[in-house]
Amino acid sequence: MKTIKTLSAKKIISFCIAMALIFGSLFTANVGANLKVSASTGVSEFTAEENELSLLNPTQPNSQSNPYIIANANQMYCLMIGNSTNGGVKIDTAGKYFKVADGIKAFYMNGGATVAAFTTPAQVKEYFTVTNTSAKKVWSASSKAFKGTFDGNGVTIYGIRSDDTNAGLFPFVDGDATIKNVTVKNSYLVGATAAGLVASVNGSAAPNSITAENCQVINNYISASRGDCGAGGLFGFLYSANATDGYPEVHVNNCIVAGNELISVNTA
Repeated sequence: MKTIKTLSAKKIISFCIAMALIFGSLFTANVGANLKVSASTGVSEFTAEENELSLLNPTQPNSQSNPYIIANANQMYCLMIGNSTNGGVKIDTAGKYFKVADGIKAFYMNGGATVAAFTTPAQVKEYFTVTNTSAKKVWSASSKAFKGTFDGNGVTIYGIRSDDTNAGLFPFVDGDATIKNVTVKNSYLVGATAAGLVASVNGSAAPNSITAENCQVINNYISASRGDCGAGGLFGFLYSANATDGYPEVHVNNCIVAGNELISVNTA
């Protein structure tokens, strides 16, 4: 008589768990991939941890409820300049969600507590044009326009130096972008074309809309040399190639612009 061997219930359960873990890891291997970022200009080298943006839940894809987390000022700087790895290849932000980590009250981009304590735009201007002319800079490039959703989660960003063609927290935005829950304070935003929280809404990607929600622009020195574009608190220049009237959809909710020095000069 042949003996029929059977597996115990414990072994069957163990086997099922092992298979679930194997196939589960294969299924989710690429779902929660970190987003690599790089600061090829103006910032010291990152540690391995700082060089990637992690998802809130690494086992799930990026979404509004599962954003890429910005945990330090270096990572914030990379998102602002739009840099990924390999010498400044752009980050693909279209349709992606980014959020500052819980509990972070401030990012100090330049000058630390010194700049944060300034009370007038004149102090900001003097710091960046006299005291610290080598402060790290936010470069502008339309090819690296921000096209996603940025949630500052209540953070205040101090000491931005953005003095390029366009100047701002995000010098260019395109597509369907949202910026919310952030304060830009005591910063130097000087553009040859446009300057503001968002310097240029450059609508070449469809759909084209910009939303600013719960944003504050406080005590900044904001200047633009091209008078037909200009310096603005929230937006310096709005354009959409996809709209019949040339303007993108703009949605502003609960935003404050106060205490800034705004200068727009037509040099043509």
